[in-house]
Amino acid sequence: MRLILFSLLFFYHITTNAQEQLFDLLYQNAQSHNHSAYDMRTSAMSLPFIDDFTYYTHYPNTSLWIGSSVYINNTYSIQQPSFGIATFDGLNYKGVPYNNVAFSYGYADTLTSQPIDLSTYTLADSIYLTFMYETGGLGQTPETSDSLLVELKDDMGLWHMIWSKEGSAAMPFRVAQIPLLNAFYLHNDFQFRIRNKATLSGNNDHWNIDYVRMNSGRYYNDNVINDIALSKSPLGILHNYTAMPFKQFIVDTAAALQKPKVYVRNNALSADNCLFACEINNITTGTIDLAFPGTSKLIAGNSSDEFEYSRPTINTNATDSLLIRCKYYIDPGAATSNINNDTLITYTHINNYFAYDDGSAERTYGIYGLNSKLAYKYTTYVGDTLQYIAIHFGHMNVDVSNKLINLNIW
Repeated sequence: MRLILFSLLFFYHITTNAQEQLFDLLYQNAQSHNHSAYDMRTSAMSLPFIDDFTYYTHYPNTSLWIGSSVYINNTYSIQQPSFGIATFDGLNYKGVPYNNVAFSYGYADTLTSQPIDLSTYTLADSIYLTFMYETGGLGQTPETSDSLLVELKDDMGLWHMIWSKEGSAAMPFRVAQIPLLNAFYLHNDFQFRIRNKATLSGNNDHWNIDYVRMNSGRYYNDNVINDIALSKSPLGILHNYTAMPFKQFIVDTAAALQKPKVYVRNNALSADNCLFACEINNITTGTIDLAFPGTSKLIAGNSSDEFEYSRPTINTNATDSLLIRCKYYIDPGAATSNINNDTLITYTHINNYFAYDDGSAERTYGIYGLNSKLAYKYTTYVGDTLQYIAIHFGHMNVDVSNKLINLNIW
């Protein structure tokens, strides 16, 4: 058994003691996409409106939303109520700052609904818009000068701000409840939009939202969601890593694998039996390496829980790589208000590299001090050859292109 250690030596601050520090990102590379701001429907939507952002792209569903710069992900939240959240920050739809002037401030992200036909409703139908929101999460907490706000469009095409919340220290998800109290909102081209005001010069002032719902026949404090949902990203099948070389994997597959685990959130008030199942497919060999038919577990109301599956046995009838598809799904019993968040698919690459991380970046890590060192350790089971090292250097407001970094390998 060999240990490969990578040490990064940063020589750009002359101090006596090394210090670790997390910094805010300036850009979000994963956010960049060619998404038009003119994705209009040919006809208005009907109620109910619901979206919990359970999908695998970084931009909103264009059947529900007009092109937007919010970042759809599952990594910025601490305890999301369902898989997938919409994150508001200081970056545009390309993942770059709205304004490169330091500390510039103003309106940033906007999430605008497609037109909704409310012309057949009256105020007596009691229409409410609700959503869940979290300040900060794993990103930067918004200051009190920052805010999240909601605007509604009237029958003259004018927007009215009818709800806002100022920034605060990181707090768990809460519910925003917004009734439609004026008849001029009840027209055939109604829209709502959620916006944030933030520092526009970087990936700052984060708000995460989930479970956007709008329907008639609702009432104040109608905020219980009868839904058990897959929530945080699952614990993968590889022990310690998210990816590893095929050459190392086949030496001892049992040691390389672990029991996968999923996380769920019961958003209802009452306990419910939830059936957990999964299927692990070896895409490379065309085999099913784990078919877990399902086991029930009682999930307490208004709580988070987890479920651990059996450890798979991966078929290694391949030459140099494997692609493993893991499909996790639940049957939440009575709590079935949204089936979209009951299935989650992930992929594991067993190819020619080791990786600990999941490929996302919420903050950037740095070390200060003369001769400061950062080391990563990887365990190899047979002799191998190191060909490259891949590092993601987060963009910062300070130009460090002339600073020296030494890479030591032993």
